Amino acid sequence: MQKDTVALNLAEEIKGELKDFEFKVVESLDDVEGGDLLDLWIMDAAEGLREVKVIENLEELETNPVLSGHDFDLGLELKLWKKLGKLGKTKIIGLPSKANPQELAEIVKNLLYKHQSP
Repeated sequence: MQKDTVALNLAEEIKGELKDFEFKVVESLDDVEGGDLLDLWIMDAAEGLREVKVIENLEELETNPVLSGHDFDLGLELKLWKKLGKLGKTKIIGLPSKANPQELAEIVKNLLYKHQSP
């Protein structure tokens, strides 16, 4: 399974079961509609993870050197938006890149409900 498809397949797997959440597929933060990006959750595959991990501190994200526009990764984009004051409360669900979405479904649903704002 390609690493880039884990989050997409997982969202497809659980979106019908989570009525309080809206899932959108975006290529960049510029694709997110609305003003403030408060309570933004991002699901993304991450190399080297063995289990699902919630990341609330952007400093935990590794950023790769940018040599071209193709190298502009999510971690760098999030840190840039934060620095510009465009990013509110953001949580990232890091998914093991080689995981089976069906095996992650219950874990991620429980995480979302556990961390849901009152």
